[in-house]
Amino acid sequence: MTVTVDAEVIEQLERRSGTLTRSDLVNEACRRVYLAGGMESALESIHRNLLDLGTRQRKLELRQQIQLETVLVLARAWFAVTPDIPEEEKRAAGAVADLKLSRLMDAIAETVGRSTSVLGRSIRLEELLFGVDATRGEARDDQHG
Repeated sequence: MTVTVDAEVIEQLERRSGTLTRSDLVNEACRRVYLAGGMESALESIHRNLLDLGTRQRKLELRQQIQLETVLVLARAWFAVTPDIPEEEKRAAGAVADLKLSRLMDAIAETVGRSTSVLGRSIRLEELLFGVDATRGEARDDQHG
């Protein structure tokens, strides 16, 4: 439902208070809806909107739970297949991890906003991170690290 407030009413409100706030306009619009007998319709509309927001909130909570479960499954799989690193190799492994993280961050910064398609961004990230021509599945010659 859309309620308009005439310019004449706005002028009257400004003369009465000196300044006009959004609250003044909302109050006047609500008063007009109530006086026109449209309050039940307005309340029904508000109720429908609240129900819709509740439904959306439940869907978001479900998606968040699914994402959390997915991360937990990936973490468990990672821990199941990744061997422990010997103490003497941890420093080198940390340096490699830092390099890969830096490349990931650079790749994300480079691709965000360039392609409007998720597939295009994914292909570009794969090429940058893994040195693979994702369209052909071939390793590039300038592959890093």
